[in-house]
Amino acid sequence: MKRILFLFALVALLAACDDDESFAGPSDKGSDSSDYVDSSQSSKNSSSSTEKNSSSSKKSSAGDHAADCKGAPDNVLCDTRDGQSYRIFKYRGLEWMAENLNYAMEGSFCYDDQDSNCVKYGRLYLWDVVNDACPEGWHLPYEYEYEDLFEAVGGMETSAMMLKSDTGWYVSDDDKGYGGKGIYSFSVLPAGHRQKEGWRGYYEETFDAFLWMTAEFDDGKTRSVVFTYDRKEPYFRHTDKERSVEEANSIRCTRGALEKITPIEPSGVTGTVTDSRDGQTYKTVKIGDQVWMAENLNYEYNEGSAISMCNDSIDADCKKFGRYYTWSAAVDSAGLFSIAGKGCGDSAWCELPRNFRGVCPEGWHLPDSLDYDELIRSMGGTFMASKAMKSTEGWTECDDPQSVVSNGTDKYGFNALSAGYTYTDGRTTSVGKYASFWTSSPSYEGPWAVGLWLTNCGKGYLTGFSTDREAISVRCLKN
Repeated sequence: MKRILFLFALVALLAACDDDESFAGPSDKGSDSSDYVDSSQSSKNSSSSTEKNSSSSKKSSAGDHAADCKGAPDNVLCDTRDGQSYRIFKYRGLEWMAENLNYAMEGSFCYDDQDSNCVKYGRLYLWDVVNDACPEGWHLPYEYEYEDLFEAVGGMETSAMMLKSDTGWYVSDDDKGYGGKGIYSFSVLPAGHRQKEGWRGYYEETFDAFLWMTAEFDDGKTRSVVFTYDRKEPYFRHTDKERSVEEANSIRCTRGALEKITPIEPSGVTGTVTDSRDGQTYKTVKIGDQVWMAENLNYEYNEGSAISMCNDSIDADCKKFGRYYTWSAAVDSAGLFSIAGKGCGDSAWCELPRNFRGVCPEGWHLPDSLDYDELIRSMGGTFMASKAMKSTEGWTECDDPQSVVSNGTDKYGFNALSAGYTYTDGRTTSVGKYASFWTSSPSYEGPWAVGLWLTNCGKGYLTGFSTDREAISVRCLKN
C-alpha cells in the first residue's frame, strides 16, 4: 500500500464565493524537489521565444482606485491600485486569493508577451519584485501556509487534483493527465512561467503552474510551489537565487495569519450508544463539541462487493478491533439506510453530503475530513493529536529512533487501537503498527477515498486508501 506521508490533514476547501469563516464542502460546480522539474520533455512543445521588451513589463500608471472598490463584498478582494477584483476565501484567520495576481508593475510579464494571457492567467513576476507585488495588507504566502492549504483538501498526496482548475491542463495522447476536478475554488491554472534569458523564454503553458512563496529563511534560495499536468501532488521547490533571478512565476496573495491551535481539556463526559440493528453497545466520549464512538464499529455489512470482515476471520478479534469495512460498505452502497451513497465505492467516485449516515447507527454519521479536522484541532493539531488519540497499549515499538515512541496517551478517551488494515481477500496486516479509519470524503476520481492513518511512530496523516482493495475501521460521530 503506497503512501506518501505528509502532515496530518484536513479536507474540503471552502468555495471561494462563500464568505463563511469555516470550510464548506465542494461547490455545486462540480515531494520536496531540490531544484527543477525535468526540462527534457520536448514533447511538451515548450516555448523557445527569447525575452522581449514588452510594454506589459512597464509599471502600471493607474492611480488610486479606492473609490472603484468601495462597497466590494467581503468575499472579494478589490485592489485599490488598479480596481481589479479577485475571488477570495477564508480559513483559520487567513484569507487567500483564489485567482492569480494581475497587477502590472516593473518586473511582471504576460505569458508570451500577449495581453490576452494576462487576462487568462494573471501576470508572471520576477523574484526581485514579489515582495512589492501584493496589495496593501496582503503578503506572499509562506510554505507552511501552503502546507495547511494542502492538508485542508485531503493531504499533499492528492491535493493538486483538488486545487487545479478543471480545464486547460494538457492531456497526453494516451489520456494520461491529472487536471483538476473542478470541485473546489482555488483553480490553479497551468500558466507556465518565464525562464532566464537565453534559456527557454516562456515555458510550460498548459503543463505546469509555478507560484512564488515567501523566503522565510535567508539561505540564498528562492521558494515556489509547483503543480504539474502529470502529478496528483504539488511539490515545494527551493532554488539558488542566481539560477532563478530572471525567472518569472505566478502569485497568489494571502492576508492575516493562521490562528494558533490550543488544545482543549478533556471533557470527562462519557456514555454509551446501542445500535438498534443488532443490539451491540458502544462506549462514547465527548471531545470539544463532538460526541464520538470510543470503539470501532462492529456492525456486519455484506452486500455484494460491499463487505466487512474480522481480523483474519476470527470473530473474537471483531469484538476487540471491530470490523474492517471496504469503502463501499462504509458508505452503505447498497442503500440500506440512505440513498445518498447508493452505488458508491469500488471504482465509482461519489461526492457525499455532510453528516452522511453511511453504515453508522441511526442518529450517527460517517465522519468526513472536516469532522476529523475539528477533532484534531481540539486536541492541539497534528503532532499532539496523534499521541493523544492512540490507546495506551497494544502498539509495537517504533523502529525509527528519530520518531515518537509507539503507545499513545489516550488523553481524550478516543482510544484508537492498532488494528492495522485488511485486504479484501481477507489478509490482515500491520496490527500493532497502524490504525486507519474511513471518512466519507473521496480522495480523487476512484478507486480511492480518504482515510485517517495513525502510526506506531507517532504521526497521523490523511491519505488515500483503495476503495476496491482495502478494508479499514470505522468510527461514527453523533449528529
